[in-house]
Amino acid sequence: MKKSILFLVFFILLSSFIYAVPPVQTTVSSTGNALEIVYPKGTAYKQNTTFKLHFHIYNITGTAVPSSQIRFCTIHIYNTSNSHIYQKNLSLDSNGVEYAVTLNNTFSKSAGFYPYLVWCDGTLADGYLSTVYIVTKSGDVYDNASPALLLIILLPLLFGLVLLYASFKLDAEFWTLQLTSFLLFPFMVLSSFHFGFLYLQEFYPMFTDFQNNIGKTTYIIGMIIFILFSYFAIWIIKKGFLYIQEKNKEDMGE
Repeated sequence: MKKSILFLVFFILLSSFIYAVPPVQTTVSSTGNALEIVYPKGTAYKQNTTFKLHFHIYNITGTAVPSSQIRFCTIHIYNTSNSHIYQKNLSLDSNGVEYAVTLNNTFSKSAGFYPYLVWCDGTLADGYLSTVYIVTKSGDVYDNASPALLLIILLPLLFGLVLLYASFKLDAEFWTLQLTSFLLFPFMVLSSFHFGFLYLQEFYPMFTDFQNNIGKTTYIIGMIIFILFSYFAIWIIKKGFLYIQEKNKEDMGE
C-alpha cells in the first residue's frame, strides 16, 4: 500500500508539469487569389522592451509583390484582453524588401499573447493576416527543457516523497522523525510546484496571466490551504494504513 500511495502522489504531481502546455496559436490568412502576408513564426519578445514586427507580401505564385503594387498595409493590435490598442500603416523596412512596424515597451508591458490583424490593399489583389505575437519574461519560447534544471525543480519533490515514506515506515519509537517528516512533506512538494511555476512563467505567458489575475495574496493563500489539506489527507491515509496493519495482526493472531 505504501508503494501505491507514493506512486499515486508522484504521478499526479508529475502530470501537472507534463500537461502544462500553452494553448494552440491560431493563424488565419487570406486564400485564393489574394495576397499572402508572411511573418517570422516561433518568435517571442522580451517583456518591457522595444521590438519590431516584420512582414513579407507574396502573390498567388509565391513571388514577392513590389511596393509599387501595394497601396497600403495597415496593422491593428489588441492587448491580452482583446481590446483594440493600436492602428498604423506599415512602412517599408530599411532593406526595402519587407514591411515592418516598431513597437515600444507599451506593447510588451505584460507577458501574454497579443492578437493583431494586418490588411494589405494592392492594385491587383488584397490580403489579410490574423495572428498573435508573444511576450514572455525571458524573450524565449519554450523548446527543450534543461535536464539539469528539471532535476533541480524535482529535487524537493523527490526529497518530500522520501520524507513521506519515512513517516510511514519508521517505528513509533522514532516519533520525532515521523512528525518531522510528516510536517516537511507538504513544504517540499509545494517548493517543487513553486519552482516549476516560476520556470513555466519564463516561457508560457498563460501562467504569468494566471498569477496576475488571481493576485499574489490568493496565490499565497492557496499554498497555505494546500499545506493544511496535505496534513489532513496524509493523516487520513496514515490512519487507514495503521488500521489495516492492526487488522492484519489480529487476523494472523486468530
